[in-house]
Amino acid sequence: MVMEQQFASRFKKKDGTQSSEGFLTPKEIDTVQRHGFMPERAIPIIFLPGILASNLRIKDQKRQNRLEEEYGRKKGDKIAWQPDAATSTLPYAWKSAAERQLTLDRRTVEVDTFDYPEEFNGGAVEWGYIRRNGVEVESNSPILRPYHVRAPGKHGPPYIAVPAEREACLRGWGEVMFGAYGNFLNRLERAMNAMFSHGKPTPEWKSVVGVDPRTFGLVTENLPPIDEDDLRQIAENCFFPVHAIGYNWIQDCGISGREVARRIEKIMASYLDKKILCEKVIVVTHSCGGLVSRALCHPKYGNFEEKVLGVVYGEQPAIGAAAAYYRMLGGWEPADNVKGKAAAWALGDEGPEVTVMLANGPGGMELLPFKEYGNGWLQIKDAEGKVLRSLPEKGDPYEEIYTKTSDEVWWGLLRPKWINPAKLKEDEAGLKATRKLLKEKVRPLHEAIASYYHPVSYAHYGVDPQRLSFQTVAWEVGAPIYQPPGRRSDRISRMQPNAEQVDRFPVVTDKGDKKIVLGDTTLDEKEHQRLSNTGAFQPGLPRTSLLARLLPPVDPGDQTVPVHSADHQYHSKRPEFEGVFRLMGYEHQDSYKDIAVQNATLYSIVQIAREMKWSGE
Repeated sequence: MVMEQQFASRFKKKDGTQSSEGFLTPKEIDTVQRHGFMPERAIPIIFLPGILASNLRIKDQKRQNRLEEEYGRKKGDKIAWQPDAATSTLPYAWKSAAERQLTLDRRTVEVDTFDYPEEFNGGAVEWGYIRRNGVEVESNSPILRPYHVRAPGKHGPPYIAVPAEREACLRGWGEVMFGAYGNFLNRLERAMNAMFSHGKPTPEWKSVVGVDPRTFGLVTENLPPIDEDDLRQIAENCFFPVHAIGYNWIQDCGISGREVARRIEKIMASYLDKKILCEKVIVVTHSCGGLVSRALCHPKYGNFEEKVLGVVYGEQPAIGAAAAYYRMLGGWEPADNVKGKAAAWALGDEGPEVTVMLANGPGGMELLPFKEYGNGWLQIKDAEGKVLRSLPEKGDPYEEIYTKTSDEVWWGLLRPKWINPAKLKEDEAGLKATRKLLKEKVRPLHEAIASYYHPVSYAHYGVDPQRLSFQTVAWEVGAPIYQPPGRRSDRISRMQPNAEQVDRFPVVTDKGDKKIVLGDTTLDEKEHQRLSNTGAFQPGLPRTSLLARLLPPVDPGDQTVPVHSADHQYHSKRPEFEGVFRLMGYEHQDSYKDIAVQNATLYSIVQIAREMKWSGE
């Protein structure tokens, strides 16, 4: 049985069946030869990463040529996004908004897949891909192990060594941010395919088997610990190969859902070709990957529910995240460590750098709060903390916030000048195109999946009061910036806008640095002229100028997804969620490095696998 075997060299015959070769020895040599064969059934585990965590490459040669000619891009360098590589990601800190737009265009990029035939040819180019994407397979992996294949031709060595990482890349491990997920992918592969050693659960299961799941965050009721019999049940003549599927996170999650469905079909077919029965898969997600998985299964998009045994959602912004609004207008949040600061710098620490990536692709805007997020998550406050406006008011964030421009109301999501700095054709980019994406892609996806989850679902997410997140985003509109020279004006310092006035302030300057200078239109003409004569404001600025600034987050979560959104899974009125784990102690992107998160995921996968009913049984 595969769960306890170390595999010798093995070969696949032309008909797809397995074979293994050994050798004869003299009687006095009693070394045991161990020949292992794969089980006859497989349930692939499909991992879907979060936004920004799939490696992308440029597929359009005309776009490649333009980047080389206008921005000095290295000739032949197709990599558009590779978060693991500092040499690829950090240079974004120096890229203009126009270059960012041209590089990360949903129409001209694709997932950086391992595009090599399954037959190994020993090419250095393959190893270059593996090393570039940082893929490493741990030496004690039970299935992903180095092996040998017959060498072509009569000359040279009879066999060629094949690194384990090659098989991992064939399974998509090189498509995702390996620095964030590599440890988890390795543990998942190891734990699910080597459950027992000498009749006892392997060390991977020590913190899961027989342990009360409340130890690692379970808050739903009536779920007992898993035991050895549960592992034996699911391991009976079955293995669980771990695959990762990257997706073009700039494009619509609905399109990604369809593409993931097609790729899973190919994965399942590859096992059937090897005479291994494969009828269902288990999906494990991170962040935006949860939205993609819901589109994958939804009948309007991927229509793949019947072939998915169950889904484990990790750190999912179930009904959106208000951080998406904050980042589009003010850039990434300031970080408190070197790694975080470098990431924010590269991703964009000012609004124009983020808007140009998200406003031209629905994938990022689909992380904005859904209608189900509720009213009042965008707040306008005065300098004393009094809430002047609370939006949305009518349950329609698309019309009340997302399609509004700064020309219409200063707190509107869209800044027309930020959207198309590369000056692409209007039907490809610009205000009209972005509004079309919001209407035809973002809103329909939200409406389709808001109350839809796979019938067999588990979820884990952060609820840490120390990992502050944006349940609400607040603008503080302070006292006037400019005072009469030489003395403080009591008339000006006490002035605060009211709810009726706050929407009418025109934008004077907005660099996207989390601050906006607004023109104060609350003064009548006589008062405005009196203050002009005293030099209360600089020439060219309309009336007195007010400063609006984005306030930092104050709500619990994981520094990206607030509890308010993640808890939609816990409070769902539908019966899908059998297990929900609420955890603390980690940051959003690094969640799968956390041991409790890994344990919760393993527990969930075992419970899902126990539901498997094979055809003919």
